[in-house]
Amino acid sequence: MSRAPFTYFAIFGAMRTGSNLLERNLNQYENLACLGELFNPFFIGKAGQETFDGISLGDRERDPMGLINTVISANPGKLPGFRIFEGHDARIFKKALKDPNCAKIILKRKPLDSFLSLKIAQKTDQWILGNAPARKTAQVTYNGQEYRSYLSELDHYYRDLHHQIQIAGQTAFEIRYEDLKSVDIMNGLAMFLGLDEEKSAFEEPIKRQNPEPASQKVLNYDEMMRDLASLGFDGAETRNPGPQKGLGAKDLVACSTAPLLFAPNPGVDNRAAFAWMARIDGVSPKDLKSEMNQKRLGRWQERAPNFVSFSLVDHPLSYAYRVFMRRIFPESGTAYSQIRKRLVAHFDLVLPISGQTWSKEEHALAFEAFLVFLKSNLAGQTSIRIDGNWEAQHKLLATLATTQPIMQIIRKPEFAAKAGRIANSLGVSRPEEEHPEQVIPFALADIYSKRLENLARAAYSKDYRMFGFSDFEA
Repeated sequence: MSRAPFTYFAIFGAMRTGSNLLERNLNQYENLACLGELFNPFFIGKAGQETFDGISLGDRERDPMGLINTVISANPGKLPGFRIFEGHDARIFKKALKDPNCAKIILKRKPLDSFLSLKIAQKTDQWILGNAPARKTAQVTYNGQEYRSYLSELDHYYRDLHHQIQIAGQTAFEIRYEDLKSVDIMNGLAMFLGLDEEKSAFEEPIKRQNPEPASQKVLNYDEMMRDLASLGFDGAETRNPGPQKGLGAKDLVACSTAPLLFAPNPGVDNRAAFAWMARIDGVSPKDLKSEMNQKRLGRWQERAPNFVSFSLVDHPLSYAYRVFMRRIFPESGTAYSQIRKRLVAHFDLVLPISGQTWSKEEHALAFEAFLVFLKSNLAGQTSIRIDGNWEAQHKLLATLATTQPIMQIIRKPEFAAKAGRIANSLGVSRPEEEHPEQVIPFALADIYSKRLENLARAAYSKDYRMFGFSDFEA
């Protein structure tokens, strides 16, 4: 069957790039078996499925390669494969990119098309279309800042794919969304995978969900086209790779009346900094100068000689507790509900059920379980993504260095004093007294222990060392 030495294949794509259609085409070849999203953190294969060939989500978490070995054994005479996206199990992501036994397929689509398709799918909750009469339509509003963020992440994702494949001394078969209906190109892909079989046509049970032109999909189409023009291209293709994942020009916030530039750390309470800068400019915090790109940043820098750039870092234990209380502890609102469920199911995290009495000791144990998870997650040893809200702070700030070096990195407890000295040097008003965030049901000081401190040090050892943090002062 196979001329190539592959034992499995992986499709590296992104949401709304046509991966369902590619999977459907591949499964029409007799000796191929594309098995869906085997390493999606929340299911195995397809939505709602928690077991696959006898492998449970818990089994997969403990031994992800075991699932690959199982599907290889379960498909004798066939080359099995799966679709894998950013945010799927990072261990398999890295393994497949380096493994010479894995045939790598990279699927791309014009980013504006995939972006609009994603926005429409989110609005209609229709992610795949089997027959045209069932199609749901919707118009969406284009947001320039959101598209820039999407474009930057997409560029980084594909750039990293190419880099990892190159340093492994391997190659991949690249295919684009518009190629999926080309029988010749699909036969070329089959040949790359080691098959002799050729197709003359494909069944087409999956229909394109949004065939209309962008002018019919976007409510503010003219505004979108003007914004795309400001990027220097029409949005049809990515051009130069964007900044590395982490903080970039798009995240910076500047004063209009003072030479002050702020890089908000996503895991820190930045309200005091925003309030200070807004008071200097005489505006509300939401009206500060933001939505930067390289061009706008350059113009601002030219108008603000001798400017000061700064960012805040928090004590690693406080940093971890804040994200725990915002993203994991709540049942709704700001919570990452799917990640929350995964931590409860597979990482020994016990959280209260609505109406349940919850003690200080139980809360400390829950936070402890989260810190244990963080150590494994930040080391790339779990299937759950490393989120920007809990990424190591030194890594977040390091990715900004190529765009804008940070002149002043201020430890959060010292913000008022340090920012006051910056204010004196610039001749602007000093920050006002900060009001700490209200934490319910318990503040970190209520549950603090040396054990929690040690777990935080294990997860964030470089942050402690590089930013000079001692133990948390309860």
